[in-house]
Amino acid sequence: MFRKILTIALVLTGASLMAVAPRLDVSGGKVKLKPAAKPKGGNMYNPSWTKNKDCYIFSQGPTLKNEEWTDYEISFIPESDGFIVISVKGDWCKDKATGKMVPHWVCWDNIVVEGADIVNGDFEQGNADKPAKWSIHKGQYISKDGNKYIKTWHNKSASQKVAVKAGQKVTIKAKVKKANAEDLAAGK
Repeated sequence: MFRKILTIALVLTGASLMAVAPRLDVSGGKVKLKPAAKPKGGNMYNPSWTKNKDCYIFSQGPTLKNEEWTDYEISFIPESDGFIVISVKGDWCKDKATGKMVPHWVCWDNIVVEGADIVNGDFEQGNADKPAKWSIHKGQYISKDGNKYIKTWHNKSASQKVAVKAGQKVTIKAKVKKANAEDLAAGK
């Protein structure tokens, strides 16, 4: 039993030492998206690795240095009316030795969208397992000290569909932090 507890503690400690970066992708479907402002210290572009690159935005912030909440912000301009999907996640990382994906957990809260309407960006509405209006995987919803937020990694993103208008700049603001051991244990 002691060995099992020690193993879990070491895994959680190692995970908390890992460098992680927040990532926010926007899929426009058929709506072309023009990047306007990247996250401070990060990058944002229409990626060439997608089928229709002009309708997709990849953004990634800088490596999160600690477990304190920090600001994340991007903006873009849709070229036509339609719907987009906002997906929040962690960075893409594969273990070089095994070739398997490595979860880089990032916590997200207080997502605000200017120029479009997002629902429940503070994650306070919903049942015990899922915030209202968000698509997430089981175990990602955290409620701690009266505050609710989500944890994500590349393969377990959280997303919401949002309507946009042609030429109206959309700015997405959020609070992000590196998941700590307590966040990683939550929801399991």
